[in-house]
Amino acid sequence: MRSALLLALALLSAACTTTPQRLEPAPSYAEPNDPFEGYNRRALAANRIVDDLYIKPAADLYQFLLPQPVRRSAANVTENILTPGYVLNELLQLDFEDAGHSTARFAINTTLGVGGLFDPAANWWNLESRPEDLGQTLGNWGVPEGPYFVAPFIGPTTARGVLSSLAKLGLGPTTQLVLPDGIEYRIAIVTQRTAQRRIDSHEQLERVYTSEDGYILLRSLYLQSQAAELHEDGDPYENLPDF
Repeated sequence: MRSALLLALALLSAACTTTPQRLEPAPSYAEPNDPFEGYNRRALAANRIVDDLYIKPAADLYQFLLPQPVRRSAANVTENILTPGYVLNELLQLDFEDAGHSTARFAINTTLGVGGLFDPAANWWNLESRPEDLGQTLGNWGVPEGPYFVAPFIGPTTARGVLSSLAKLGLGPTTQLVLPDGIEYRIAIVTQRTAQRRIDSHEQLERVYTSEDGYILLRSLYLQSQAAELHEDGDPYENLPDF
């Protein structure tokens, strides 16, 4: 109830349209809203140390110990747990077609997919995952993204995207309702998501860490990826990493 109230207040106070609408493609260049660059650079340096010492070694161990089919099933379970959150955001965007798509996907994978271990919805019925989060919902209602900043442990985000960043790690309020009671389940889902996301973004992070100014590169890639998420038709940004 508290999460729903906060979301309703945010929509009422910040929305500037009466119906949700996809934002127009961003111009080829726009000055980034980055008033905290000094802090952000220090936070990025600190996050890199944490990554070098803990996250990358843990992700490497996860990849070494678990074969690809097991990691894929673990990712499927996590994705299935996150799907009710996609449905909620699609309903808030008044996107009933995608809400029905995600609901059908969740029902099929929870039953025929044995709790999400397998993905028959995509494999048999071409019901691919369509992730939606609170940042996209607010963006579709016209809420500006706000300043860019680098959050400790989480990485690049914006004022609008903070809750979305947590949701992508499995910490969203909808996910907490779906998970059984017990801290071990929350630790497991965050560990799996963090390890898999680190594996998936390895090449991009290496580019950031080895480039002349990795901070600018990371900021550009992240802001473009966020803009791309708001374009369902004619996505102007293709194949961008999901940081």
